[in-house]
Amino acid sequence: MQDTQLEVLNQAAGYTSEMIPFPDKLARIVRLLRQAFGWEVVALFLPEEDDSVLVCHALATTLDTNLHLGWTFPTQLHPLPSKGTEESSTCEPIPLPHRGKPLKSQQALWLETAELRALFQVESSRKKAFDAYRKLLHMVGSQICHARVCSNRLEEIKRHMALTGLLSHISRVAVDDSGLEACLSRITETISANFPISIASIILLDDSGEHFELEISNGPLELAKATETWPISIGVCGRAVREGKAQLIHADTPDPDYVPGNPLVESEYVVPIRFHGQILGVLNLESTVRTTFSDNVCLILNSIANQIAGIIQIALTNQRLEEKQRVIEMKTAELEEANTRLADANEEMSRANEELETLSMSDGLTGLANRRYFDDYYDRECRRAARNGEPISLILLDVDHFKDYNDTYGHLLGDQCLIKIAKAIRTTVQRGSEWAARVGGEEFAIVLSHHDHPKAQQVAETLRQRVEELGIEHRASNTAKVVTISLGVATCAQPPPSFFAATLFQCADDALYNSKHQGRNRVTGICLDVD
Repeated sequence: MQDTQLEVLNQAAGYTSEMIPFPDKLARIVRLLRQAFGWEVVALFLPEEDDSVLVCHALATTLDTNLHLGWTFPTQLHPLPSKGTEESSTCEPIPLPHRGKPLKSQQALWLETAELRALFQVESSRKKAFDAYRKLLHMVGSQICHARVCSNRLEEIKRHMALTGLLSHISRVAVDDSGLEACLSRITETISANFPISIASIILLDDSGEHFELEISNGPLELAKATETWPISIGVCGRAVREGKAQLIHADTPDPDYVPGNPLVESEYVVPIRFHGQILGVLNLESTVRTTFSDNVCLILNSIANQIAGIIQIALTNQRLEEKQRVIEMKTAELEEANTRLADANEEMSRANEELETLSMSDGLTGLANRRYFDDYYDRECRRAARNGEPISLILLDVDHFKDYNDTYGHLLGDQCLIKIAKAIRTTVQRGSEWAARVGGEEFAIVLSHHDHPKAQQVAETLRQRVEELGIEHRASNTAKVVTISLGVATCAQPPPSFFAATLFQCADDALYNSKHQGRNRVTGICLDVD
């Protein structure tokens, strides 16, 4: 029976880490429990935002019952536990609408974390059916909470990827459009189409900087029309200009400057559009979801506002150039200033794109560089070494029996194992000439510039010992009782001008193969002699 429970826990843990929507994770978990233990009902209920009803979100049953997905139960008949309850606690089950005789055993758990509140209920026709499974049910409840966390992180990643694509697209608007209003309209259309924002608007200041004069907006919701004169002394948009900083507003939090533009709006984010210290207007974003504007989302929106500032400045500069074309000889100084501003705007956009590129070059799990960054960095270092005739070494390492580790302990602990190994790598590789990356699932690479073979061997051996000393249990390994790594080291002492990075990589890979072939948990080195 314990083996079955362990197998169920491992499968449930695997479901929580899969890159699938949260409802699909719940459906798999409840179906797994029903099939594994023969319980007639396994269900999960989530409260509505106002806690007025519980709604069935996941169900696995063999009964003839009126219970179905979307079935609701009024909480006035079953008061919910007070907020702040521990993550998984026993509570009273709710009566379910089954046909026929009532079932003999019921067990209910209340699940509560910062990201999930839910009622988890199981029922069986057998007496005392859950006495031997109480600990299992609490552990499954904790896994359901973790599943919500993983799903929320996945949604955040998807949203971040969409936003970075949006940032790249907006950067091209500066050269795709000539008219200022058409350009700003395309930007607001792009934001509202690619991000869960109900209203996206760009509001520009007049020449005095004391009144808003031009508003371009798009989105599925209509915004109440502003008065003919809109001074910066009123409203959240005005406060963003007055204080010179972004404003995040929630409709349910009293704010003296907040004027609702649509009753469905739950949150609003306003960013000053600033160019060279001068505020040109604001980027105003409104959403029907309270939690839309997370810290990461706000960072990207701030970058978008910076790009909009450059685009606006470019458009305004072009207008000035057209107006002054007949007297260009008299306005040479003005033209030079405009060109300088244009260059600065392009430089700012370039920096924003470089920051975006940096975000795409790190491994999300370990924080080390990813394979894409490794390929670029390694090629550059090999060419530099060949150009200067300096030694260069490469270490390739692989976690021994890692597939067996994942099969035994689950992918969640497998990820934690990789994170610990990456930390050991960072502790070992600290010099400016030593650089590490994750190049595969359980594969890592370390580039050692200016390192001869003995020094590279010493780095590899130090790292091997540190990983073994972590003492991460590995029952499925036939190499050791703990997690170990195998390493291959390749060095080229004096690379010639014709030296190829692929040659050193192949040697390191061959050395890694030899380490595995000779029993793993060891370092094997090859000193490359290239004529």
